[in-house]
Amino acid sequence: MTSDQQQPTRRAWLPWAVAAAAAVTLAAALIVPRLTDNADAEPAAAATSAPARPKTFTAQGSITLGLGDFAWDEIGSIGQPGPICFGEGGFDDIATGASVTITDAAGEVVAVGELNSSYPGDFSEAQTPTSCKLRFSITGVPTGKGFYGVEVTHRGAVKYAEADMTKPLELTLG
Repeated sequence: MTSDQQQPTRRAWLPWAVAAAAAVTLAAALIVPRLTDNADAEPAAAATSAPARPKTFTAQGSITLGLGDFAWDEIGSIGQPGPICFGEGGFDDIATGASVTITDAAGEVVAVGELNSSYPGDFSEAQTPTSCKLRFSITGVPTGKGFYGVEVTHRGAVKYAEADMTKPLELTLG
């Protein structure tokens, strides 16, 4: 051999061996943690996302005033055509637009709405009503509170179990 020709060295495989070792190390660093993590763990993106919104329901019902505790009008109003009724005397705070408050078992307010319609009912033979019913429908009441209080204006809360809150509620005054 001449001096211009060099013999290949035995270390020609060394760069390939180093590259292969680096690739194996990188693959192990990526795969092994996934194999040893808890299978039930949430992915990092899910763990940092906003909490799920609580489920809610709509509380619907009415409050009824008895004879002598309300007045009525056959014509109605702009917002509600037809006959309407409203409390009078000691019940003059009971009318369309009056507040309805829902609280949890601890007394914390969880939803607020209002009486949204009224109608006179139970007409006598003389064609005059003997009761006045005012309705409410309150959306966004959170589930999972166990017991709730429903209060119309300042009349005191009536307590209901959650199972009863999903049915039409019937309150009575007078």
